[in-house]
Amino acid sequence: MRGATHGFTLLETLIVVAIIAILAGIGLISYLSYRAQANLDEGTATLEQAISRGVAEARRTSQPVTVTLNTTARTVQVTRGGTTTVLNATLPVDSWTMTCRLSPCAAGSTTFTLITPGSSFPDDLSITLTSRSKTRSLRILGPAALVVRP
Repeated sequence: MRGATHGFTLLETLIVVAIIAILAGIGLISYLSYRAQANLDEGTATLEQAISRGVAEARRTSQPVTVTLNTTARTVQVTRGGTTTVLNATLPVDSWTMTCRLSPCAAGSTTFTLITPGSSFPDDLSITLTSRSKTRSLRILGPAALVVRP
């Protein structure tokens, strides 16, 4: 049979390539959404651990403990007495904002002191983490600086 060919026509090949491209696009969108959610979960857990560790360190040593969120480097640093680094960790999120409930937070504020000797956490604080338009909040409540995920 001379006229018989084995293979696919150009149209059949283009249809298969188009279907694969559509499925890959859907998969990519789902993957990016999953990564944004995973980054928020990891960032929230890291920040929660940093604050809890800072509270424990302040109580143990009776020295002030400061938590600093570095927007440029995307890190959280916990220091005791202003000099000793207790924890330094990377937050895998795009940005964050900090809101104080009782007293006004300074614009662009990224530092707060958890507990100073002889006193307690002075304010209720809310930190909102953002990753690819998804957000997650973490609240620090009351004099004991209790960390809560709303």
